[in-house]
Amino acid sequence: MIPEISTNKYEIVIKEAESVPAGSGGIIFVPSFVKETGPTKKYGIEGAILGLTLRTTKSQIIRVIFKGLSFQLAQALQILEREKRSGINEIHVVGGIEKSSLEPDKS
Repeated sequence: MIPEISTNKYEIVIKEAESVPAGSGGIIFVPSFVKETGPTKKYGIEGAILGLTLRTTKSQIIRVIFKGLSFQLAQALQILEREKRSGINEIHVVGGIEKSSLEPDKS
């Protein structure tokens, strides 16, 4: 399907992700693009998408990227809360993906 020119790009990506159930078919995304930074720096790992098969869809990859980035944000917030020694009351997310109503994965 070719999107209309006036269609919001974020809406297209969000619809792709929403078409996949939580768990993304067992695919795992490690959002570690700069191994010296972020919550995974202590492991020295690089970014990866694991569990790909010939049947993996673009929508599954988009969904697992949302999940991986959300997990990374949650880890960063835990670090901030630990260092601050109190909870985080509010965060502001910008872009377009924050408009997503995806159900959270249980894993």
